[in-house]
Amino acid sequence: MNLKRKIILIAAALPVVFTSLYISNHLQPFSSTKESENNPQKELNFVVSKNSEIGELSRASIERELNHPNPRIIILWTTWRSGSTYTGELLAKALPKTFFSTEPLRWWREVILHKNDSKSNAAFQFLNDLLHCHVHPGYTKQVTSLRNFQYYMRWNSYFSKRCVPLDACTNTTFISDMCKTANIHIAKVIRLSLKWAWRLLYAEDLDIQIIYLARDPRAVLSSRSRRIFCKDDTCKDPDTVCKLLEEDLIEVEKMSQRFPKRFKFVQYERIFEDARAGLEDLMSFVNLPVSEAQLQLLHPTLTDPDAPFAINKDAKSQVDRWRTTNGFEKVARYQRACLRPISALGLRVFESEEELLNLSLPLIVSYPFLS
Repeated sequence: MNLKRKIILIAAALPVVFTSLYISNHLQPFSSTKESENNPQKELNFVVSKNSEIGELSRASIERELNHPNPRIIILWTTWRSGSTYTGELLAKALPKTFFSTEPLRWWREVILHKNDSKSNAAFQFLNDLLHCHVHPGYTKQVTSLRNFQYYMRWNSYFSKRCVPLDACTNTTFISDMCKTANIHIAKVIRLSLKWAWRLLYAEDLDIQIIYLARDPRAVLSSRSRRIFCKDDTCKDPDTVCKLLEEDLIEVEKMSQRFPKRFKFVQYERIFEDARAGLEDLMSFVNLPVSEAQLQLLHPTLTDPDAPFAINKDAKSQVDRWRTTNGFEKVARYQRACLRPISALGLRVFESEEELLNLSLPLIVSYPFLS
């Protein structure tokens, strides 16, 4: 056999070899018997029999190239108790095939990662890899943390309803493949300072838009003061919290100017002055129509307003609620620490308890700093 003929035969065999290797390496976590471990075709049939939808996904993943294009990405960048649960759910209901990464950095606990250190870099790298749908086995601890977070599994239903039948919710290959099949990837990021977003905005291989959500820091601090999870200074100390907010707002102005089509600043209080108009403005930025599922969220059946992760509540009624649940002394302490970001956001500074409790006095008194 001459050399040219040998080369042709080897080239013809490569696709078969590659497919067999891919099945063996990527479907192994789903095998249930020793026989399936030695027979890739039976292993694939096992997946199909467990769940027909998963089976179609697995067949598709075998046939497509490994560098399958990533889904479109929308990041809601904010902090705890800033209206992110409600706003994130609105965004997630735009399209049915949505991979919703709720608090993907949960493994790093309740701190704001703002220093350029190993911890912050590791958190950013995980986020970056997740957004690229490349979750490798080294992230097992991180994805296990998400698997154990009930709200992540509840809200990322596109993923959870497919992984649970196969017990694959912590399988990094399965997570990567599911991420790639989505039409859109929504990520709610609340543990990183905004300056880390520059790297994502400059990434040429990501179809990404970032929405930065800010809320009156007095409302944020008031809500966090009643939550047992908030122990670190970056979460509970007024001086630290408002210093970080001020730093974020500096980045907001720069990003809005540099990336007007990829970055948007929104303010919780202004969105829910007119929730329908606020929703339409958000969807116009991401170039998607308003869905019926989103409209249903705007007119919910009221639930416990103190429920920490409730979305079925009147968001507009929450805007001023902190004014009636905190004494003026406490609010005054927040105001002293947060005067600069409060003013930058165009919000009223209350001079007395009478003003604080007088809800006829509007909270918004001027345009925010970006106007």
